[in-house]
Formats: sequence, structure tokens, C-alpha cells
Amino acid sequence: MELKEQQAFVWHMTEQAVPSQEVSILLEYIVHQQLLDIDRLRRPLSEIAEEILALEKREKAVQDLFEVEVRMLDDGVETDSYFLHE
Repeated sequence: MELKEQQAFVWHMTEQAVPSQEVSILLEYIVHQQLLDIDRLRRPLSEIAEEILALEKREKAVQDLFEVEVRMLDDGVETDSYFLHE
């Protein structure tokens, strides 16, 4: 059995800066629908947001999701960042 390499992550976030509920809904939907290939979305995020978010919430949720950046750890050292791409 081949073992896949795993990547460790750390996310420095204050409680006041945690993404909105709409961003969480988008992320859950993306994962559930298997719309993510490592860090690249299989469809435009604006199309995905249309399917699940109210019109007045879409633009901000899309913008906020693209601003999420999670640091990657290699041997306990922050070396790079993970973020979504279209």
C-alpha cells in the first residue's frame, strides 16, 4: 500500500477575524460536492456561490474566501501558504 504524503497546516486567526457563516457554507459545499482539486476549484466560485447563497451575500463571501490563507508547516516551520485558485 502506497502512503500519500501529508501536509501540516497552521492558521493564525483571531475570533473577530474568523470568516463568516457564508464562507463556511461555501467551504462545506465545495468539499461535499468534490469541487476542489488540491487548491484549485473545478468551477468558478461565483457559479458555486449562486447555487447556495442569497444574492446579497455572494460577493462578500466569494471575496472573503479568496482572502483566506493558511500557512503550511514543514518540520514545524511555516514555509508556504495554502489558498484557493480558480
